[in-house]
Amino acid sequence: NAHAMDVVIDAYLRTNDPKYSAYFGKWFDGVKTKNGGSYYNVFYDDMEWNALTMLRLYEITKEQKYLDAVMLLWEDIIKAWNTEYAGGGLAWKKDMLYSKNACSNGPASILAARLYKLTKEEEYLDWARRIYDWQKDVLFDRATGAVYDNINGQTDVISTVALTYNQGTFLGTAVELFDITKDPLY
Repeated sequence: NAHAMDVVIDAYLRTNDPKYSAYFGKWFDGVKTKNGGSYYNVFYDDMEWNALTMLRLYEITKEQKYLDAVMLLWEDIIKAWNTEYAGGGLAWKKDMLYSKNACSNGPASILAARLYKLTKEEEYLDWARRIYDWQKDVLFDRATGAVYDNINGQTDVISTVALTYNQGTFLGTAVELFDITKDPLY
């Protein structure tokens, strides 16, 4: 749903046609309805995608409700970070804190970087770097450039499946961090 709304946002930005912006509030309300009256759900990556889209909606509309929801989600998302399994990283699912997936770390580091750009609060930049660095150290294969899907923190077995969206969010964070810091190491 978040990706579909991003397409609607892009259409609105390209055309300025209010037929697209008419969907903003409907989508926002629908996310909450679908999750049983909350923006939370059991999958951290799904909440991250929603938060990224809500942040875009805030940047476009300046409606505080979108930013409030982003901040609410961020506070829940960051609870996924734990060092008990795999030395860090964000869990994929609330009931599987040992499963550290690229799909839950990549979007979270992008969100943190964008929150830093918006607020200039160093805490967000620190999180963006911490999450990105963990992913680079654990799930990134320097020899091939692949970003692996996940590590099972109970067994330390890495699933070497390399999915395009994991590559994309890893690269996306590198671009965001380079844009902020101008550090070529990203």
